[in-house]
Amino acid sequence: MDQQELVELGNFKDLRQADLAQEILESNNINSFVVGNSSDLLDMRDVKEIRIKVNKSELEKAILILDTFFPGSWR
Repeated sequence: MDQQELVELGNFKDLRQADLAQEILESNNINSFVVGNSSDLLDMRDVKEIRIKVNKSELEKAILILDTFFPGSWR
């Protein structure tokens, strides 16, 4: 199996925006993963530094897609 390298796509101001971005990417056939730091993993409202990671080979496509949906408000 070919292993893909995950790279950071960008930062998001809150979990809702990150989840929406992930849904948009998934609907465009781009696998993505939401990553964040939290002192309590069960309470996602306290997550800070919310990031999305994608396969390196899909990074440019993902940026173009999210720039369309979130012009100037992510990264």
